[in-house]
Amino acid sequence: MQLASAAAAALIALSPRSASAQSWTGTTSSDWTVGSNWSGGAVPIAGNLVNINTTSPNPTILGVGGAAAGATGRLTVGNTTGSFGNLTIQNGSTLTTSGATIAIGVAGGSNGTVTVSGAGSQWTTSGAQIEIGASGNGTLNIQNGARVVAQAGVLLEASPPARARSISTAAARSRRPSCLAPVGEELARSISIMPSCAPE
Repeated sequence: MQLASAAAAALIALSPRSASAQSWTGTTSSDWTVGSNWSGGAVPIAGNLVNINTTSPNPTILGVGGAAAGATGRLTVGNTTGSFGNLTIQNGSTLTTSGATIAIGVAGGSNGTVTVSGAGSQWTTSGAQIEIGASGNGTLNIQNGARVVAQAGVLLEASPPARARSISTAAARSRRPSCLAPVGEELARSISIMPSCAPE
């Protein structure tokens, strides 16, 4: 009986941390893949709730020294009042996010920026729309041949009008299912849809 209890405890200890929340601290460096840069001392895995609310002492970068892969569940960048969150995906790195909340610039007075840059770099999201500027200021930059595949789409919040919500792209590409047209300026209340993405 004691052996069965010990085995069950070991399995629980080894099971994925699907419900745990992790916050970026940037204590050691800018490298996403270094555990000491995260609360709890471990790199996020698929299913983890991830919050990026600071750029000090170091901003968050996936792909510091070359291509890297990351995964999260819910992801918020700039989700508390007065916070500055910044995430860069670069050097051919890929981030896969699947959660009920995927948001940039969540709380009033917050600032969030996600930049996906360089050929081969990609952010793939599912489970929820990428919400930009929920109650704060949100920016999504897609640069230099990078891709964002938003399987549930992208939502630019429309009110209040004083908030900043923007998407900028450097490449004139739009691929289903996100059907996001490239724009090079701040968007106030709408997003362009490519003609090929019109309702069928």
